[in-house]
Amino acid sequence: MISSYLVSRVLASAIVISVLLSITSCSSLKRQDVVRFVLIADPQMGFSDARAYRNTNNNNTYSTYSTYSKEDLDYFRLTIDKINKLNTPGEFVLILGDMVHKQSDEVYQWPDYHGALNALNIPYHEVMGNHDGWNANGLLRWRDTWQKQDVYSITHRGVFFIGLNSYFLKRPNDVPSETAAQKHFITTELRNNAANPHKFIFQHFPLYLDSPDEAEDGNRNLPIAERNFMLEQIETYRVKAVFNGHTHYEIVRDYKGTLLLSANPSSETLGKGSRGFYTVEYNKTTQALSYRFIENTQADLDAFRLEP
Repeated sequence: MISSYLVSRVLASAIVISVLLSITSCSSLKRQDVVRFVLIADPQMGFSDARAYRNTNNNNTYSTYSTYSKEDLDYFRLTIDKINKLNTPGEFVLILGDMVHKQSDEVYQWPDYHGALNALNIPYHEVMGNHDGWNANGLLRWRDTWQKQDVYSITHRGVFFIGLNSYFLKRPNDVPSETAAQKHFITTELRNNAANPHKFIFQHFPLYLDSPDEAEDGNRNLPIAERNFMLEQIETYRVKAVFNGHTHYEIVRDYKGTLLLSANPSSETLGKGSRGFYTVEYNKTTQALSYRFIENTQADLDAFRLEP
């Protein structure tokens, strides 16, 4: 005959196991609800050298320089090393354009960029910046030589991303057929995913700097017509965030509930901002979006260079 004491102990143990399993299951579901990824803007091999040459020689262009110190390469390598060592690892990286400073440099800058990228332990997705392909030849190099996508979409664990080519947004009349095709792609992809509340866009150029109705300012923001098209799509389909590089310092704006984040660079800054990268967390259940900037200091770089 089984004693009532033994029965009560068995029942108590069963309840404890049930509670533990429930807690474990809830914890697992919470982890599944959160998507974590990383942002890198403007690795831009060679930009520091171009900046130094311009400042030293009172030159008005960044296109001329006589040395290649690989400082931007070392900062990019440091960024990748830190990403690989994150306590809570990202699931993928979005690289927001300007991988190199001189798009035609297939001897040093492109090989250095790709070589450093090979050390990354997680998948990555790139978009083209103005220094990567600012003309027809650059576009061909991006697509044909490097076999890279420039307008595409991805879905990761139910979260939808569109990667865009800022060349067609900034200079829509250079290749009108490509501009029209990209606009059609944006509208179609967002419409097809209208029921998905988890939508993001990543590109190189910012839509605007301060105000959605500001004038086009040289090479710093989008033309008004292209900007308004993008803002209409963002509002209509309730895009969660647009991530971009190009500014070389951080700008955070909110457009009718959509986060617009111009990211700090991996390479040289432009007098303000900091070098580094971002970690992003998005909770699919609550739709809460958070991000954290991780700075790369000179001391970080010096220590990294001493590592075996």
